[in-house]
Amino acid sequence: MLNDLKACLTSLRRTELQSLLNVFDSILKLRCYSSALPEHEETIINNQEHENMESKVELLKLSQYSIDELKIVTIEKNHQPFGLTISRSDSGTIYIARIVVGGVAATTQLFQVNDRILEINDEPMTGHSLDYVCTLISNSTGLIKFLLAPPINANHISYHTFHVRALFTYDPFNDPLIPCKDIGLAFQRGDILRIVARDETLTKTTNDSYFSWWQAYRENSFETDTDPCLAGLIPSDSLQQKRANLLKVISDDTESMSSSSSLSLYHGKKKARKHCLTCVSSKRERKPLQTVYNNVTFIHDTDDKEAPTIKTSTNHFSLTDTRKYGEEQPVATLKRLADANQDLMMDSFRFYDSVFRLDLSTQQMTRPIILLGAPNVGRHELRRRLLQTEPNLFDVAIPHTTRARRSQETSDIDYHFVSEADFLTKVGCQAFVEFGQYDRDLYGTSLDDIRRIVEIKQKICILNLNPEAIRTFNKTGIYPYIICIAAPTIERLKRLELDRREHLNEKDYREIIRKSRSIERHHYLLFDHILVNNDLDRTYLELRDLIVRIQHDNQQWVRTSYQR
Repeated sequence: MLNDLKACLTSLRRTELQSLLNVFDSILKLRCYSSALPEHEETIINNQEHENMESKVELLKLSQYSIDELKIVTIEKNHQPFGLTISRSDSGTIYIARIVVGGVAATTQLFQVNDRILEINDEPMTGHSLDYVCTLISNSTGLIKFLLAPPINANHISYHTFHVRALFTYDPFNDPLIPCKDIGLAFQRGDILRIVARDETLTKTTNDSYFSWWQAYRENSFETDTDPCLAGLIPSDSLQQKRANLLKVISDDTESMSSSSSLSLYHGKKKARKHCLTCVSSKRERKPLQTVYNNVTFIHDTDDKEAPTIKTSTNHFSLTDTRKYGEEQPVATLKRLADANQDLMMDSFRFYDSVFRLDLSTQQMTRPIILLGAPNVGRHELRRRLLQTEPNLFDVAIPHTTRARRSQETSDIDYHFVSEADFLTKVGCQAFVEFGQYDRDLYGTSLDDIRRIVEIKQKICILNLNPEAIRTFNKTGIYPYIICIAAPTIERLKRLELDRREHLNEKDYREIIRKSRSIERHHYLLFDHILVNNDLDRTYLELRDLIVRIQHDNQQWVRTSYQR
């Protein structure tokens, strides 16, 4: 911009343009108009001298700092925080490490990440401590003049705004990696965060690895840890994955690997923290969250080695088929197709769930309810009670099967009876949300049947599925609400009126508890809500009220992955 102004002034000073302006001025005087040019030539000379002096000063600065380009930014200080994070290199150079959304620096768009701060109010900054620079900015009043050296390679930051649901609890006070605790944003698992900036290669450690950070606001929250206008700093999803990988290494008792990884990871970051301060107003003292970000329950690797099955309980695909399922013998073709479908559905984030605001009043559909839980924890009894008590409100998807039709059964009411070839074709087309084999026959629940219930019938579809089936709803335009039915204590579990309760022994009850805790631990990222089944009657009422409330809520945060 400075070079453009110089070129414009040079053109205006050309003899031809000066002559043209003089003739135009003479015509104005003849017609009794005020002069277009200054009456006193001395003013023009003074302006030219001032401009020449500025050019000489600029050339002197360029020579002094041995650089090719300078940038002068003048900002009027007001009550709004600057929102600049500055760092200091080993050589004493002061530079801008981060521009916080909502601050003056971000609003003016005159600063860049990695701009070197050469002078503030004509005072050289190189060699000064960060405390001194921040104090100087804080104590300055009126106009503040920055002399900056633009970076050779500008840091590209994405300012695309989107929303996520936090899948873990985070407290910046307990995070040894965060460069500036003053602008850290604390949040709880389940909070909705609006991401306004992402810098994926901003903070570099001594071992040549990068820590990436996002800037965010908490939606619908009146309590903020930073200034109301400023975005808060949170760890990116990739950074959380690095933490999880590190914790996995430590938990595997590989002492040599964990020691070297953790030392380099944290040592490098401590150095960055030592040389990083933020130019924002001071905050009131905050109390750290009780649940810290790196709670093993919420950050540990979520790989689940338990294979999905159909035999989890009776009535998995039907209300009338009450036989006790035995061991399955999955065919090779079915397994291959299942693995292929699984590979096609990977979430973008792992520690944040990308969400959007769903208005059901404009969708003309209901949200299907998925009940997750361990075998014999009570979810099938709860589903049966919902369907039998209010059949006009709730419905169940008719399953497909390759089994032969029995005499008392009606096609397309009890089951969709299809050939094995047709069934496998549907599996290959990802038509089923869940499928499997029992006693040489195949069973599956199709997306089309679910869609028919929620869009055409306008009923609430109740589904009992395995956790692995949830990803099949991606890009379907169907928005399931997922409820985990968790096991209570073993004493309460024994008192529940469950199917086949008379066949369960002490070992079986302990296995139910173990599997229930395993589902909670490995698949908590999927849950929209958790109900502990302490009592079937009470849990039914809570479940029914929750489902109805969900259907009448016109503003809900729903996973973006479900959108077509």
